[in-house]
Amino acid sequence: MPSNDDLPPLCVDLDGTLITTDSAFESMLQVLRRRPWMLLATPWWLRRGRAHLKRRLAENGMADPALLPYHEPVVSFVRNEKAKGRRVILATGSDEMVAGPIAEHVGLFDEVIASDGHTNRTGSDKVEAIGARLGDGPYDYIGNSTTDLPIWADARDALVVLASERVRRRLEAIKTPSRVFPVDSNRPRDLWRSVRPSRWIRNLLLFVPLLPAYRAVEIADWPPALVLIAGFIAFCACASAGYLFNDLVDVEPDRRHATRKQRPLAAGRVQSPALVAIGIVLVLAGLALGGLVGGAFALTLLAYLLLSTLYSMIGRASAPLQAVLLGALAMARVLAGAIMVDVAPSGWLLGFWSLLLLSLACAGIVGEARQSRSTVRPAAVHAIGLAAALASVAVLVAHLVGAPAPGLPRPWLFWFLVPLLVLWLARTLQRAMRGMLGGDPIVGSVRDPLSWAAAVAAALALALATGG
Repeated sequence: MPSNDDLPPLCVDLDGTLITTDSAFESMLQVLRRRPWMLLATPWWLRRGRAHLKRRLAENGMADPALLPYHEPVVSFVRNEKAKGRRVILATGSDEMVAGPIAEHVGLFDEVIASDGHTNRTGSDKVEAIGARLGDGPYDYIGNSTTDLPIWADARDALVVLASERVRRRLEAIKTPSRVFPVDSNRPRDLWRSVRPSRWIRNLLLFVPLLPAYRAVEIADWPPALVLIAGFIAFCACASAGYLFNDLVDVEPDRRHATRKQRPLAAGRVQSPALVAIGIVLVLAGLALGGLVGGAFALTLLAYLLLSTLYSMIGRASAPLQAVLLGALAMARVLAGAIMVDVAPSGWLLGFWSLLLLSLACAGIVGEARQSRSTVRPAAVHAIGLAAALASVAVLVAHLVGAPAPGLPRPWLFWFLVPLLVLWLARTLQRAMRGMLGGDPIVGSVRDPLSWAAAVAAALALALATGG
């Protein structure tokens, strides 16, 4: 491509400018996924300087350049400038092990200026490196943060990817930018989506021990409403923290996934430090509320968090393991509910709900596999889910046969639960195999009219059987 010596070189920052995320954090997330124990060494790496930290992170985990979220307006601008014959340089504080492959993938840069493990090419060090490369000639610079202020001050022209008004005000005190690229990052709507409020419906499992079918707790003996609400909110907070951690660990697989790539973190619409901060706040708030409910309840919450972490780290190693862990996470809610209402869970309750929830976990895995065409073998997981569903129905039948309730006016109505349960589970597994369920069987059932009809019929049978 012919060069245009009339135009000064264009220097482009990487983090938050060319890509919407931070390459060092991207490397850290790769280390978290592949070698989490290596993160314990980060304080020692940092003691030797930021450049050394970036180099060690790059050595232990680099993101795939093809999967990174790029800031398309900036990429288009650079492409147009390159087409004019302009010399384009990627000038970044990221390590050269990271910057080089990204520059090669984008295919628009003539040169790369980056940190080398000894010198952190940010601020005045970047100005010095650019000057040495260009012989102190004029250049234009695109950046996004306060660390870019010295480069903008030295550049002929300043172009800014606007991440905050504070950066813009400080830049305008130096010079007026010739172009501002708007960016939508960490918007409240995307942060709200990241905590998955649609999945809080799963936490209604906390109230299973209050169902009249169990006759475990009379209404007069229920805990105060504030205790029930606090327990529910505590589980919502901790569950959302688990979802955020899962997003951080699975960011690269999510970007490869047909549907999960639209999640805010995977798409680059929220930044990982923001999710880490929100997750910490949610965990602390959830455990604090759990402590108000009771010490045993708080310990159950903590066990749930540990199980959720285990799922994020190894849960997708195999579909059966994923199903077992998902079922265990759901069962933890039932057990926490029993603790919250001070009821010792019976053997039949544990058996029935553990099998039922395992079946639903399998349905969710099959539904997601059908939607995304993943490598999971849906037929095998479907078989496990079907076996668990039939076993849960068998446990229910055995309980109805062996535990009559003479004190109830119409206990025979409990038998209507059996065909309703069979109908609902069969439909859920069928919709999963057809790719109509999605990855969340509870949310999928809420959107299904026939599931609603079965739920209403079951509620009516329970109410009439217990004296309604």
